[in-house]
Amino acid sequence: MLSVNLSPEELQLLEKIANQLGCSTNTLAEQAVKEFCLKLTQKKQTAYELGQNLFGKGELALTPIDPLKKQIWEKLYAKHGGMD
Repeated sequence: MLSVNLSPEELQLLEKIANQLGCSTNTLAEQAVKEFCLKLTQKKQTAYELGQNLFGKGELALTPIDPLKKQIWEKLYAKHGGMD
């Protein structure tokens, strides 16, 4: 068993969310502590790992038809050398 002191604002927020979810404040607090602890103990993924399944799924944008957009696109393409 654990006893936790919450400020009136924290208790009010906990009660509000528990009511919205249809559970008790104890159940919500237990679940929140469990999820928080699991989150802290899990290995953090790198940006590469998070997006790994998306690599190679898209296509490069086509040259815009609108003259102003095309002019901007060409300047950016010349500056950055394209996406070869």
